[in-house]
Amino acid sequence: MKKLLFVFIALAVAQVSAQEIKSVKSTEKAMTSQTSKMQSDTMIEQLASSQTRSLAKKLALSDSQSEQVSNLVVTHLKSPKMQEMLAMYSPEKYLGDSGTAAIQSFLFKEKSFTNGLGKILNEDQMTKFKAMNK
Repeated sequence: MKKLLFVFIALAVAQVSAQEIKSVKSTEKAMTSQTSKMQSDTMIEQLASSQTRSLAKKLALSDSQSEQVSNLVVTHLKSPKMQEMLAMYSPEKYLGDSGTAAIQSFLFKEKSFTNGLGKILNEDQMTKFKAMNK
């Protein structure tokens, strides 16, 4: 009888331990996923900031225009097509001058991006943009 009680208690402890381990792994996975998303969002914000600074300098954007362009860039950087491209290289590659040029090249080829810029830029700025885009 004592042996049977001992086996029962051992099985109960093992069951509780297994549930705790499963719970810890589940929590750890959720935290890793959340951290990864936060890092991705931070990288996108950095890339958007870099793109906006570059475009603001080239096109003489006002503060209001810069904010609108930044939102447009963020939207496009979060697109699945752009995420696929960004995943091919390390984040550091995109934060340098060559990365800024590569991302701009990609963005400039996107019709929805150029259409969005057309709604933000004035006539002179759009002329400059079209000249850059050739």
